[in-house]
Amino acid sequence: KIKLPNRENSKKTLNKKNYNLNNNGKNNFIWPVKGKLINRFGKDNNGYVNDGINILTKFGDSIVSVENGEVIYVGKNVRGFGNLLMIRHFDGWVSAYAHNSKIFVKKGDVVDKGQKIAHSGSSGLVKVPQLHFELRKGIKPVNPIKLLPPLV
Repeated sequence: KIKLPNRENSKKTLNKKNYNLNNNGKNNFIWPVKGKLINRFGKDNNGYVNDGINILTKFGDSIVSVENGEVIYVGKNVRGFGNLLMIRHFDGWVSAYAHNSKIFVKKGDVVDKGQKIAHSGSSGLVKVPQLHFELRKGIKPVNPIKLLPPLV
């Protein structure tokens, strides 16, 4: 489980005044990386619960921010997730990106939608390069597939 940092610890608050969101006050998420979906959101047949999705990648593929926001966490302290980063977006949304081989942003950075934030990898408890990706509304995990554009 990923525990979100407290909002009070954040240097800034996301709002339309200090971020040029260009999104009419709502998020329009994009895919963080192209690849095959290998694990879906929710409980699987073995009872394992996935709070996000896992996307198969090639080692070193570019991972991008799914929307404008502020980096609120970069580290390796969440067991199993390896190199993890989290971004707070408009209206209480948070995106999480795990198993990265390299991270290009630091806590407090303001990032743009589509900006390269990391390279994919196999850090943590995975054997093949992939991205574990989560979207949360506050602390509640939400199925990213329902908020991302259709796969083409």
